Amino acid sequence: AGAPGAALPQLDPPARPVSGLGEGGGGLRGAVARGAVERSPRAALSTYLATEIRPNAAVEEATIYPAAAAIPTATLFVETMLVDHEELTSRIRSLADACDPYLALGLAEAVAALFEVHVRKENELLLPVLRHAKGISLTALLQNAHERLAGDRVEPVDRSSLSRRRDAPRGLAASPPTPRRAALVPP
Repeated sequence: AGAPGAALPQLDPPARPVSGLGEGGGGLRGAVARGAVERSPRAALSTYLATEIRPNAAVEEATIYPAAAAIPTATLFVETMLVDHEELTSRIRSLADACDPYLALGLAEAVAALFEVHVRKENELLLPVLRHAKGISLTALLQNAHERLAGDRVEPVDRSSLSRRRDAPRGLAASPPTPRRAALVPP
């Protein structure tokens, strides 16, 4: 638990996926507006999402979510966060496979919107619960996550231990772990 009035550490993704949707140079939105059908902006965004966002989610599932799942009042919230991760993973895969630029743009916009809401839920709802939980050091949890990301230690997690759903996927990183360049902001 943190001291009253102390600044709350936050999960801070390296950049928002919307940065890949920008109107200017090479962004997916700009490419579609120009009528460009090349895959390079879409491929670059897909690569970013697969190498930055998915590993971040896997580390959250290995570090922060187990602590939250142990708090009886937070278990359903953790399940909603896992559903967000499943949806992000599904849409990231669909984006990588999209052949139509307009479909790709729609998928990219959906990923960006879902990601923004997900980050807000973590920072504004989940982390305060952890901060005020007895016996949990939010600083230590975030430091552990930071160290895993900085050391490219992103291993698959057995998500069934975090969820009461029988159909919960076994791990976010069903494919081999990908190196992660950016990290959470250290506490």
